[in-house]
Amino acid sequence: MRMKKDNLGLDKVHFRLRDALRLSYEHLKILERTFINIGSITLGIMLFSMIIFSNLLRGDYDGLTLNFESYQSWLIVASIMVSIVSVANVMMITVFERFNEIGTLKCLGALDRHILTMFLIEAAIQGIVGGATGSICGLFIAFISSAVSVGFESVHFSIEALLIFISSISLSIVMSILAALYPAYRAAVLNPVEALRFEF
Repeated sequence: MRMKKDNLGLDKVHFRLRDALRLSYEHLKILERTFINIGSITLGIMLFSMIIFSNLLRGDYDGLTLNFESYQSWLIVASIMVSIVSVANVMMITVFERFNEIGTLKCLGALDRHILTMFLIEAAIQGIVGGATGSICGLFIAFISSAVSVGFESVHFSIEALLIFISSISLSIVMSILAALYPAYRAAVLNPVEALRFEF
């Protein structure tokens, strides 16, 4: 954050995207909560990408869509929902732990949208890391299981694998942001006086 004069000569606080990124990065270095969130996202995306990559590698692809068994669809939905709930829970605890920090930022002039942006950026970074890790693990497991069941010579990679990888990371970012919306909103509307009095 930095102070800048407005048109009337009054001091105005500027909370830049760079500030939000820096604060998010500083908090992500607290590894316990970060590992829990990234682990939850990784597991959800790993199951999602493993099922899709397995179907792709085994040839269950008609040129337009991947063919799923009904139980596979339910597994994907269940794993994503569990990941979202887990991330939301950890983010809520994180908000409570950072009441003093949020109160201090608000006293220095940070607005609700600045606090909201900070938490959502933090969630998006975790989503990118968890999504990439989960996609790579899912591809590896799918490759091994497909190679064992149909033979290594029958397993073929294609451009669709890259699209699935990108889709998995995009899904993980959306999951993380959705999970962080309510905790971030709670942090954004926090009364700074109450936040500074709170002891976790």
